[in-house]
Amino acid sequence: MVLSADEQYLFTASKDNCLMIWSVKEREQVFTRDNKDTLPWSTELLISAEAKKAQADKLRTLKNDIQECRYENDKKIEVQQLSFNNQLTILEDNKQLEIDERRNA
Repeated sequence: MVLSADEQYLFTASKDNCLMIWSVKEREQVFTRDNKDTLPWSTELLISAEAKKAQADKLRTLKNDIQECRYENDKKIEVQQLSFNNQLTILEDNKQLEIDERRNA
C-alpha cells in the first residue's frame, strides 16, 4: 500500500495481482478496468518477493544446467573430432601404402 506523492491517491495490490487506485478524499475507487478514459492498466503482474526469489533461483539453476550441457557437448564434439582425425590419418596412411605399392610394382 502506497500513497501518491500529493497524497491524493492510495495504491493497493492484492494477492490476485490486482492494483487498485483509491481517491483518499472521496474514499471510493477512482479507476477501474471499465473506465477506459483514465489511467491505462498494466499487462504486468505484481508478484511477492518470495515468488520473485523463487523465479530467480530457478533461472539461475536453468542457466547452470545450460552451461553444463554446453560443456558436455563441447567435450563430446572434441572426442568425435579426435576420432575423426584418427580415422582420417589411418585412411591417408592406407591410401599412401596403396600408392607406394603400385609405384613399386
